[in-house]
Amino acid sequence: MHPLTETIVRARSKAESSDGLQRSQEELQPSCRVCKDHGFVRRDLPVDHPEFGQAVPCSCQEGQLRDRIRRRSNLGHLARKTFDTFKPDGRDGPLQHSADAFEACKTFAQNPKDDLPWLVLSGPSGCGKTHLAAAISNRQIELGKDVFFAVVPDLLDYLRATFGPASDVTYDELFEAIRNTPLLILDDLGMQSDTSWAQEKMFQVLNHRFNAELPTVITTSYSVDELDGRLRARLSDKHVARIIPIGERDSSLDELLRSDWTEGLRLQTFDTFKTDGHASLARAAHEAVKFAENPNRWLVLVGETGRGKTHLAAAIKNVVGDSAVFITVPRLLDHLRATYAPASLVTYDRAFNRFLNAKVLILDDYGTHSSRPWAEEKLFQLINHRFNSPLPTVLTTNIRFDDSNRLSPATQQEVRVFSRVLDPLISTVVGIDAPHYRRPGLDLKRRRTST
Repeated sequence: MHPLTETIVRARSKAESSDGLQRSQEELQPSCRVCKDHGFVRRDLPVDHPEFGQAVPCSCQEGQLRDRIRRRSNLGHLARKTFDTFKPDGRDGPLQHSADAFEACKTFAQNPKDDLPWLVLSGPSGCGKTHLAAAISNRQIELGKDVFFAVVPDLLDYLRATFGPASDVTYDELFEAIRNTPLLILDDLGMQSDTSWAQEKMFQVLNHRFNAELPTVITTSYSVDELDGRLRARLSDKHVARIIPIGERDSSLDELLRSDWTEGLRLQTFDTFKTDGHASLARAAHEAVKFAENPNRWLVLVGETGRGKTHLAAAIKNVVGDSAVFITVPRLLDHLRATYAPASLVTYDRAFNRFLNAKVLILDDYGTHSSRPWAEEKLFQLINHRFNSPLPTVLTTNIRFDDSNRLSPATQQEVRVFSRVLDPLISTVVGIDAPHYRRPGLDLKRRRTST
């Protein structure tokens, strides 16, 4: 039997009886002179005392109880990680917010039910998140409280193992034990595989504990905004969870995105957008303003080059602010490719997740990217994820969806994209049929992307 299944499913019931503390028949002298190894005593109290005659655990049981809890906590070598051994100033110098996180974790460890039931530690690798989470576990064990600690990818592996023929515990037993443990500590949320099964299992565990408001500690190397939308909604609930940032997150990707957001784009506002009496421009502006005021569903702006699509998309970004990611599709693909370089400071997963789960994603110039299979597949994964979530998205394109010749056999991947982009339940599609936005006298022929 795997140690995890034994500790949290089998050991709990066994620990309540003897838990390996039975004495051999040859032992003649009890090890405890107070309770004679019975484990319970009666206190010397007056007859009229409400607790007169009640059996209470002997002091010798406290250490044994802590040992039993520690064995089923799954802490392993992390049992050495305590608040006394934590360095708030960091191993290599002071860390931003580290002292605040230290105090918050100490308070939570003393009584997880005293304030908000969830504590989320967010920060880069090496900032001390796991140490603090383990210290909370160890403090709870000292207090005689049950706790279970698990690294998220390992936890999912344990669940998968229950489907094997040699498993001594059923999936339902293990899953229920994890969902309902008095204090659950999940280390490295977001590092699990991105399969639908893994995402669904984590959501089921956290959603159950969220609804029941069960004490839970979560550590993640991601910002909460980068996590799956359903998890983000629960971790961001200020009535249940407290988010503690630790250290300075690797901002390389943020710096790249800020460099893409040029001064010229910052000047593209709704106030500077001119419709000049064109009905399609007026409708596009109306829908863009409506989206910016309440980002919801999808907005798709379609039109030839120079019709004002990018201006409106940038204006939306200027209203929504930092929670919106604005990027051209070719540039997005460039960022993803760059993560494969040996010198890249940003991993592919972190970059892709940033776009996948952005609160608002504005994709400019769809259709101007290369039509290579890798690029088409990445874009489909991105659009499909945001469609299924669904997450607020703006897309601008010069592709006329009624142009059947545009969808040649080499670009059939776009058929899958368009089936989502054109879904009336999700998308508001606005066609812009107006002269060139900046040079009305310029007659541009409709471009056709080569296949």
